[in-house]
Amino acid sequence: GDRALAPVSERRFLKDIELLSEVAENGVPIMVDLTFQPIRKRGRQPQQYVMYEDAINAHNWSNAVADHILVLSAEAYATVKNPHLMGLGFAPMYGKEKGRITANCSGVAGGRAQRGDKPGLVPLNTPNVAMKGAIKYGAIRHPTIEDVAVMVDTAINEYGIDNVVIFKEDLRGFFQLVNFDPKFVHLMTFAYYSDDKELVDAVLVCLAGNFGWTVMPFIMEVATRILRVTVQGSISGYSLQYCDDIMAAAHRGAWKEDQATIKRIVEDLFGPGAYAADKSE
Repeated sequence: GDRALAPVSERRFLKDIELLSEVAENGVPIMVDLTFQPIRKRGRQPQQYVMYEDAINAHNWSNAVADHILVLSAEAYATVKNPHLMGLGFAPMYGKEKGRITANCSGVAGGRAQRGDKPGLVPLNTPNVAMKGAIKYGAIRHPTIEDVAVMVDTAINEYGIDNVVIFKEDLRGFFQLVNFDPKFVHLMTFAYYSDDKELVDAVLVCLAGNFGWTVMPFIMEVATRILRVTVQGSISGYSLQYCDDIMAAAHRGAWKEDQATIKRIVEDLFGPGAYAADKSE
C-alpha cells in the first residue's frame, strides 16, 4: 500500500516525461514475441461479436468518426503487407448504458492461439511481450483502499472532518489518448463481419490505443505517474491516482480551485477534451 504513496524519484519522473514525449511524437511501437508471425487468414465471427454486434458496430462507427480507427474494404485490405487479423469483443459496463470494445489480442482470427505448452499460432499477447512492456515502461502500482483511507484521514487531521471535500476526476478515453506508431498498425487489424457470420465485409485498423493489448496498461501507467506527481505538486489538497481516475481530498474552501487545476493539467498534457467533466464525482 505504501508504494502507491511513496514519492516518485526525479530520475523516474524525467524518464516518464521522455517516454511520453516519445509516444506523442512517434506513436506506440507494437512489441511482438520473437516467434510471432502475422496471420492474415479470416476466421468465423466470434460468439461475443454475435451477442453484441449492434453495440460493437456503433462503437466502431464513433471511433472511425474520431479517427481512432481506419476502415478498409476487403479489397483494400488485400493490398496490405503482412497484416495481423484478430477479433473484437465487448465488455458490458454494469450499471451504465455504454460498454467497452475489447481487442482480442490473445487470439487470432484464423486459427487456434498458442496457450502455454499447447501448440498453436502465436498471438500478439504473450508473457514475453508483457515483460517487454514492463521493462520499457515500468511496473504498474495501483493505490489500495488503505492508501485512499490514509489520504482522507490525513486531510481530516489537517482540515477537520467538517471541512473536507472528497472528489474524483476522470479522463475521457484514456487508452485512446495515445496513437500507435503508423509503421506497426498493420499488426492491429480486426475483422468487421456481415450477416453471413463468416464473410468479412471490411477490416478495422486500430490507430489509437485499445483495451486488449497486454502492453497498453504499462504505457498508460507512464501517464498515470506523470499526472500523479504533477497534480499532487499543484493542488492544495491531497490526491491519488488509479489509472485515469484522480481521487482527491481538499479543504471545502479550496476544492473548486483544486478541481480547476486538475482540469488544466489534464488538458495541458493530453489536449482539449481529455478532461471528462461529466464524470466528476
